[in-house]
Amino acid sequence: MAEVASTTAWTFYGPRLLRIMRRGDIQGHVYQPNFLESLSDRIVHVLRTAFGATYWCSPVVAVMMYRRGYFNVEGVQSLSKMALSLFAVYALAFFFRGVGRLSNADYRMFIGTFVQARNNPCVRTREELAKYDFEFWGWPVDFKWDSAGADG
Repeated sequence: MAEVASTTAWTFYGPRLLRIMRRGDIQGHVYQPNFLESLSDRIVHVLRTAFGATYWCSPVVAVMMYRRGYFNVEGVQSLSKMALSLFAVYALAFFFRGVGRLSNADYRMFIGTFVQARNNPCVRTREELAKYDFEFWGWPVDFKWDSAGADG
């Protein structure tokens, strides 16, 4: 039961699948996300880019907002409405991306292998996971360095 919940959670927050390598007599191919996953993934990517740009431009944006009068009660209300709307769009895009991934058999097979490799890291599960090309941040960690124990 816990593995099903973990698989479902990773479907929503897991890495983007790029390519499925050759398996037996099945030819390798580029992963084709369905329309729902593709559109939602684009929305998430655009919003993340905009948040990142806003973070780095925040001193300039803060000065502009101050000069336009957004740091009073009415301005804070309108800013909070805008922030809540963007959060709702972001959350719905995440949700629909997960639904799109759940409805795709290739992604479901990948995420099952992915969760199995993260929960049970052994040679067999790593070989199965190597049959997929996906975002590198999702690859299970093979080795961790503890600098606290290295000094002594």
